[in-house]
Amino acid sequence: MVQEMPPRRHTRRFCLLALMGAACSRPRARGIPDPPETLAVVWKREGMERPPVDTAPQAVRAWRPVEWLRASYRSYASVVLVDAYRMTSESVAFEARQKWRSEPGSVAFHWRDLLIVCSSPVEPMQGLMEFSAKLESEWLATGR
Repeated sequence: MVQEMPPRRHTRRFCLLALMGAACSRPRARGIPDPPETLAVVWKREGMERPPVDTAPQAVRAWRPVEWLRASYRSYASVVLVDAYRMTSESVAFEARQKWRSEPGSVAFHWRDLLIVCSSPVEPMQGLMEFSAKLESEWLATGR
């Protein structure tokens, strides 16, 4: 003879299983959002690609990025290359920024779980810093 459980017990068991399932699941990856086509009115995005992370520079691969977005912007005769690497967590992105060795003609910063490197062979350092600030305020801070 099969004994049936009271309906309340079924509800508790279902809730317990649902909570266990939610606790064990991983959050879905957000991905790096596409950067804006124009930035600060004068910067126009010329190109964008998502190269495989195993082709990223060795210095970045040490932190095991999960995604890489590369974009280029032009304003008159200046070109800025933007490399955005999504790391496994914000703390990894922060550590990567702390240990990043900026080369002449490049500026790096982190935003949440992203390490962003802006570089240009012709743009002066002050211009790169201003570009980075605009990139952060018009792209990342808006959630676009």
